[in-house]
Amino acid sequence: MNARNAVKKLLVTDPCMKVALARGYANASEIARRAVSLSEGDLSQYAVLSALKRMNFGPVDQRVLGMVASSTIDIRTGLAKLSIRSEDFDEGMLQEQGGFMTVTKGLDTTTFLLEEKQVEIIVRTVRGGVLERKDSLAAMIIRGPLDTLNTPGYLAFFAELLASSSVNVEDIASSYYDVMFVLSEDQIPQAFSLVNEAIDSLRRQLGARNRSTS
Repeated sequence: MNARNAVKKLLVTDPCMKVALARGYANASEIARRAVSLSEGDLSQYAVLSALKRMNFGPVDQRVLGMVASSTIDIRTGLAKLSIRSEDFDEGMLQEQGGFMTVTKGLDTTTFLLEEKQVEIIVRTVRGGVLERKDSLAAMIIRGPLDTLNTPGYLAFFAELLASSSVNVEDIASSYYDVMFVLSEDQIPQAFSLVNEAIDSLRRQLGARNRSTS
């Protein structure tokens, strides 16, 4: 891990630190020390300080941080993803389904995310066959306050957090105030830990700031 990536990983797990850097009142030496610890000693503090000086930290939308702090997480496991041609889609495929399922219809393909135990019901009814099937998937559903998806930066916050830690996202879907990241089941513990830690960190830091100004 190079110095720049070490800093970026630290900042996405502690977004209030990015706010402090953007406003010019952060303790750069302490941030460098934490970044070095993340690299497990592979970097020097001087290298990290040099990287900090070269990086541009734009303003962080406080509304986004507040929404992230108000978010909750739900996990659904035992899921599968099926893709078929949209011309083969029939509303009757949905009539016998129960439990968790989402359907995304594109111009050429339709994708189902559903419980593995329901997969064969869909497979049997597809005239042209299944284009792709993936099993052992899970959904991490992040629910924010109302108007979440109309706020630029909310979805990007979580996407950047996962990408910076090499968590592969199979798919992303949204519904009103839910954002759903589809992952392989073996990556769910890491993804949950990252997102939960970021939410808890913001709750603590924004809560402390509110108490200090009241």
